[in-house]
Amino acid sequence: IIGTTTNDAAAAGSVGEYISAEILNGGSTISLTNSTPANIVTISLTAGSWLVWGNVDFIFGATTTVTNAQAGINTSSATLINKTFEGAISYAFAGGPVVVNDLGIHAPMFRIALNSPTTVYMVAQATFGVSTAHAAGFLAATRVR
Repeated sequence: IIGTTTNDAAAAGSVGEYISAEILNGGSTISLTNSTPANIVTISLTAGSWLVWGNVDFIFGATTTVTNAQAGINTSSATLINKTFEGAISYAFAGGPVVVNDLGIHAPMFRIALNSPTTVYMVAQATFGVSTAHAAGFLAATRVR
């Protein structure tokens, strides 16, 4: 397990290897369908043990009513996991739908162990009505062994 002892990037396959991807708010955001999970951004990881984390920025239309928003990291496409504080988090608006234009949710960092190359997904889902919803996001991982 070769890492690095300076401020450069660790080589592929070495402890400290870093991989990330993002879709910026204001760029080519992903259009969301009400109550349907969608892949926001993906990264491809090789076999090993990784720490993964990320966030989703929900962008709602000016009149969109929002009830719930969720973000999570998974190895299954367009699927939210049911593990709060281990890769997924949900935000529900108490008292029913509210009008909100922008909402950021950070998916908690957690360890994932892979025995073969695997695509990892940042997944978002919103329950909303009246107007539109889009999402942007960031997903990153660093090899820990």
